[in-house]
Amino acid sequence: MSVSKAARNLLALVTKAKEASASSDDSEVSRCVDILATLKTDASVSPAVLMEAPEIGKTLKVLKKHANEKVAKSAVEVLSAWKALIAGDAAAAAPAPKAASEAPVKSEKPAKSPPPPSASSGGDELPPSTNDKVRDAFAKKFVETLRLARSELPDDEKASASGADVATLASRVEAEAFAKFGSDSASKEYKAKIRSLVFNLQDKKNPDLRRRVLVGDVAPEKLAHMSADELASDALRQEKDKMRDHALFESERGALNVATTDAFKCGKCGKRKCAYTQAQTRSADEPMTTFVTCMNCNNRWKFS
Repeated sequence: MSVSKAARNLLALVTKAKEASASSDDSEVSRCVDILATLKTDASVSPAVLMEAPEIGKTLKVLKKHANEKVAKSAVEVLSAWKALIAGDAAAAAPAPKAASEAPVKSEKPAKSPPPPSASSGGDELPPSTNDKVRDAFAKKFVETLRLARSELPDDEKASASGADVATLASRVEAEAFAKFGSDSASKEYKAKIRSLVFNLQDKKNPDLRRRVLVGDVAPEKLAHMSADELASDALRQEKDKMRDHALFESERGALNVATTDAFKCGKCGKRKCAYTQAQTRSADEPMTTFVTCMNCNNRWKFS
């Protein structure tokens, strides 16, 4: 059976994380944690992709029992995030209840009226139905996220945001994504965008994005058009930049001859035994980038 590109890419990342976790080197352990952080917000994750490559889940389950606390915690967070994301698809795909074949017998006892929902329960904050279970399930996720944003506001801002209609706002966010990415709730583009929005809006390290959407600084129309980098928290952007730098360093080191020198002093261990290579990573009129690795502690840095 052929495996999709998305499944191959996920499996490659998980395998790299596993290999890095096997090292006792602190830099490799950090690399493993960085990869897991990227996996946590990967928009290509879906039940179909995970079924194509069951090794992905098996490897993460091994990593969540890793002796290193950071690795284990990161693996647990990835599995939890994926489980929550896939739950939205599963709930939306559930069959509608069958209509009763016979009319129910009318009770002679008068039915009790249900109590009105309290303001704190959020019962009055359900998004209007679109008659599409997939879309409605995603809109409800946005409602939960905006309620979280409202609870995180400082006391002096809570009063002004107390009247925010999170149901309508959540519905607008979903509708914008639906209109831009396929106008079909089964389309991969639409689901990928929704997953990216949900992941980044619910990121514990990204409260500012939630707040800006709630108070109107970021309109639903703008939110639906933001890239993954624009949505990501500062911490996640730094992790991605670090991974890109590492990948670029490795590719340049593999493609070019690596020279050794004592001209550079390692800022981590203070030794001067270093390997370096240079590459043109920007426009031709810009200076070349020098990639340096300490041969003593494996610390890496670059400069132009």
